[in-house]
Amino acid sequence: QVYNMYINREPRFYADITYNNSLWMSGHMTSQQPITFYLNGPNGKNGHPTDWTKTGYLVRKNISPTQVARPLVLIRLGEIYLNYAEALNEYDPGNPDIVKYLDSIRARAGIPVYGTGVNDLPVPASQAEMRQKIWAERRVELAFEYQRWFDIRRWKIAPQVMGDLHGMDINKDGNDFYNRVVATTHKFTNAFYWFPIDQYELDRSKLIVQNPGW
Repeated sequence: QVYNMYINREPRFYADITYNNSLWMSGHMTSQQPITFYLNGPNGKNGHPTDWTKTGYLVRKNISPTQVARPLVLIRLGEIYLNYAEALNEYDPGNPDIVKYLDSIRARAGIPVYGTGVNDLPVPASQAEMRQKIWAERRVELAFEYQRWFDIRRWKIAPQVMGDLHGMDINKDGNDFYNRVVATTHKFTNAFYWFPIDQYELDRSKLIVQNPGW
């Protein structure tokens, strides 16, 4: 049986994620080699018993195949565009700048933009529909850039999206590896919408009230 789940995905998938049988070259490697995450593969649980992926995937984004060091990027232009589009959609729905800057992100990624051209996607008709598109764009464009945790909390959708984390079955070989299983379960309570106030600060001033749930 042939699995086509990794074929014809959008370009950011291949730039961001290392998946089973994808090619990789780094360090002292002289040529690209396939990365294998199934149980007895060279990079699997038995093949590399001290360090293996629990989901059948690894992060590729921001990792140089030549091991060139780079500083951590705290904010970049793409995030600024998405911040602006999101804020504008809440303040002035329908403003043409929303589509303009959302399309800047999509055009750079090499995927269809929103517009009226032959291959364009229809522009979301309402503020709510545009909000969902902007949220989805942030999830993909800013993946592995330390944004998602803060996004789902300020959008107040964390309990709905922080359920089970799924992945491939790393305890199997062959085609059985590609069965979708639960890799880990996330716990979220409403207390996580806030940070706790340090007990030292509470002791210093009896007027301070601890955040809910802590």
